[in-house]
Amino acid sequence: MMSQDDHYAFLTLDDLVQRSLSVELAAEFLVCSQADVRRRLKRNRLLAFEFGPDERWYFPAWQFEPRYPTGTLPGLADLLDLSTLDTLELSRWVWRPNPVLNGRRPIEALREGQIEIVLKLINAMEEDI
Repeated sequence: MMSQDDHYAFLTLDDLVQRSLSVELAAEFLVCSQADVRRRLKRNRLLAFEFGPDERWYFPAWQFEPRYPTGTLPGLADLLDLSTLDTLELSRWVWRPNPVLNGRRPIEALREGQIEIVLKLINAMEEDI
C-alpha cells in the first residue's frame, strides 16, 4: 500500500494545488505580509506556480517548516537557485526516494540539515539534463 509520502513522488498538478498554500495562507504561516511573500517569490526564496483561470499563485506546502527562522526548509533558497525544474518536477523530486541517500528522500535530508548532499544531487541531476 502506498503511504501519503509515497504519493508525493507521483503528484499531478491538481494534487499539487491541493497540497499548496495561497498567498494569503503563506503570509499567515510565515507571519508576514502578502507583499513580503511575493518579494520572497520574486527573489527565488519560495517556490510557487500559477494555476487556474484566474492564475492564482500556489505555494507547495512541503517547503514550509515552522521549526526554522525562515519558516522554510533549510537549504531551500540554495535548492531553488540551483534547480531549473518546474514546480511540479521539483516537488516530485524532493519526495522521490534517492539511492544516494540510502533510499531516503531529499526532503528528509533537508529537514535533517544535510543540505550539501541534496545540493550536490540536484546539481548532478541538472548537469545530466
